[in-house]
Amino acid sequence: MSTTAAAAPIYPVQPIGPGPLALIARALQARLQLVFPATRFQHDIVPAKITPEIWKQLLRRTPFIGLGWNAVNNGLDGRLFEGLSSWSVFLVVKNPASVPARYFGDTQGAGLFLLTQAAIGVLNGYTIEGFGSVRVRQAGNVYAESWDDDAAAVIVDLDVTTTLALPELVSAPGDLNEFSAMMAEWNFGGADVLTEQLIVGDRSD
Repeated sequence: MSTTAAAAPIYPVQPIGPGPLALIARALQARLQLVFPATRFQHDIVPAKITPEIWKQLLRRTPFIGLGWNAVNNGLDGRLFEGLSSWSVFLVVKNPASVPARYFGDTQGAGLFLLTQAAIGVLNGYTIEGFGSVRVRQAGNVYAESWDDDAAAVIVDLDVTTTLALPELVSAPGDLNEFSAMMAEWNFGGADVLTEQLIVGDRSD
């Protein structure tokens, strides 16, 4: 009988916590579930690249509410990373009856017009504690080849003020052996070059 040892983690101590992006994503999902309860709507994360196969996997149940992260930019210099994170909310309904039924709704369920209005209403101006207010930039139709012809989808694009306090995101660098020391050279214009090893956490002169 042979046993296989589990692979060792890359880092013995996890240096990175959940961070602001994960907190914002959870807050947006919770906010959306106020008007789109999980008992009636399928919620999931939408990856950046959506193939027909991935789309079918995501739409295992409709109506579908997906959250996708696009980017985060930095408007400052220095150690404080502060800017806007960009997100997209995907609203998808399936209704084989007709195109109007998918947008206006019928006895089978609400249409995309109503879902879009609800998403904008619950998100725009919503303040995420510790970050700032959500600003919905636009909402519009989305379509790709090979998507289900019975489905219709809308993307609601939004921004959230995002601050990443970099020294707080990663625990003491001394915990990571790869970054526990480094060599540095100083040349003050003369012939002599000063070389010294810097030890992380060493505050001596």
